Amino acid sequence: MDDPPLSPIPSGAGCEHWSNTKVRFSEGPCVWTQGIRGQTFEIPVAHGEGCPVFSKGFEPITAVTYGVDAPTKEYPASPNGSSIAGICSPNGRILGLFPHFERRISPSNGGDQGLALFRAGVSAAR
Repeated sequence: MDDPPLSPIPSGAGCEHWSNTKVRFSEGPCVWTQGIRGQTFEIPVAHGEGCPVFSKGFEPITAVTYGVDAPTKEYPASPNGSSIAGICSPNGRILGLFPHFERRISPSNGGDQGLALFRAGVSAAR
């Protein structure tokens, strides 16, 4: 299987340390974001891979964006040079993310905001 297409991070350096960024959940079909759309979370990031690159003509369904009031590509709000923090499949069942929501599921890790994403996914599966 080929690696997903990722371009180098514009800054030239990955963000492979504990770093937080704010993400906003977009409207759309994603079952993983039901009940949290429009909300902003502070979530850990650890980017080393780069910025997502999509085939010409492909329009991703954006489920999560970097930024608070509006999507942004600017560092440090966006650690990889893209405003896209997550995309979902057309049926809304598959969510691909850059931020690490699993690192924000316990108060000992700075809070449990990440649990909301997983709870929404479990609720959709029931």
